[in-house]
Amino acid sequence: ASGLTTGTQAAARGPRARWWPWVVAAAVVLVAGFGWKFLRPGPAPPPKLITVTSFAGQEWSPALSPDGKQVAFAWDGEDQKGPGIFIKLVDTGAPLRLTTGRDSYPAWSPDGRHIAFVRLGRDPGYLVIPALGGPERKIAAIPRIPSHAAHLSLDWSRDGKQIVLVDTSLPVANLSLVPLEGGAPARLSNPPAESFGDFLPKVSPDGRSIAFLRCMSTNVGELYRADLSGTALGAAKLVYKPSVTFLIDYSWARDGRELIASDRFQGQVTLFRIPLTGSGSPALIPGAGSDAREPAVALEADRLAFAHSVSDSNLWRMPLHPQGVAAAEQVFASSRPDAQADYSPDGKRIVFSSDRSGATDILV
Repeated sequence: ASGLTTGTQAAARGPRARWWPWVVAAAVVLVAGFGWKFLRPGPAPPPKLITVTSFAGQEWSPALSPDGKQVAFAWDGEDQKGPGIFIKLVDTGAPLRLTTGRDSYPAWSPDGRHIAFVRLGRDPGYLVIPALGGPERKIAAIPRIPSHAAHLSLDWSRDGKQIVLVDTSLPVANLSLVPLEGGAPARLSNPPAESFGDFLPKVSPDGRSIAFLRCMSTNVGELYRADLSGTALGAAKLVYKPSVTFLIDYSWARDGRELIASDRFQGQVTLFRIPLTGSGSPALIPGAGSDAREPAVALEADRLAFAHSVSDSNLWRMPLHPQGVAAAEQVFASSRPDAQADYSPDGKRIVFSSDRSGATDILV
């Protein structure tokens, strides 16, 4: 097995930054030549990771072209034009800017000729652009930016004629199927009225199912799957319920028998398999390591891309004097994020949050 990886050095910005408030380094990583039997139970050597990007700033939302030779991703950029969607050959070359805006969640059309994406900045909506660059085309508006804006996304039907997206026109977000060549959208899901709605739709490799995240509260998202027949979605079946934190992202495995997810799992944010058949249990993907997020699988190649972020913040203080603020000094540090500090009334102790244990805890 061979593979690919990327690195960056900057504070997090962009539409997903509020979910990762302490990101100080980020990367897009590709596991190339993964061999999907590696993702199934059974012995296999760990993959070799190869850097795809190593740019200043943050890269996020990787998406592999169907043949696995190119990656689309969101990036802050270094050309003073702000964030946008870029594409790059996996193993060589410079990135090509496709868009300028608060854009994320690029999704390749099944034929690799177009990329759909989400825009959350000015005039928010769902757009499509040629993969080699060209004029953008808006296919649907986003009338309301929900609290779960970081989980607004879209995906293509396997015939490339329709797009599944998150419709926020109602108080509870639902999934809709929008024809690219005109016609009325078809509402697909009916989430409970007490929920925030359905987000992160992903179409299965054979086009017969849709997986999605149903957000029951601000910090609880449950992963569901439903059969798709024409413009109708069958009964939703619970696939995975995070036990500690919010599901960050996921992708279908190429064979359609598993979902590859990123979440806090066994004490670290990493990638793991969620079986959809049989009685198997979720299992770690060796080699992905900690702080692995946003997995993306190529539709026609044995490759898996993901974003890698490293977080570390420490506690500092500045003594206050009538003449002004004195020099800052570090009072506590670790290799993981330490934040949200507060003094005790007598000033002798500090309470703060940290995830050094694998879960976010309160410490004194």
